Amino acid sequence: MKYIICGKNRVAKDFMYMFENLDILGIVDDVDLAIEDNAHDQIILCDFDKTEKEKRLQQRGMAYGKDYVYEEDFFGSWILLCSPKIENWLSGEREICANFC
Repeated sequence: MKYIICGKNRVAKDFMYMFENLDILGIVDDVDLAIEDNAHDQIILCDFDKTEKEKRLQQRGMAYGKDYVYEEDFFGSWILLCSPKIENWLSGEREICANFC
């Protein structure tokens, strides 16, 4: 699956670090630019507050889960919590991984 990230910020940067194996075509901060890029399968909303971006996507007829997802949707698997990159990112919170692995 090919993705485009909507949100140029720390959330997007961290997401790209942890999930470098995803086919991410690019990063934009404008919802309209994300929609115009027809090469992707889904938009990943990466932001602290997704309210405005999601509202604009829905106004354009896009649906959550089909056309766009949240970055936190990729953290659903406990296996991911045990990856070395995520352990490193948690910086000192390794006991969280120990509880899941």
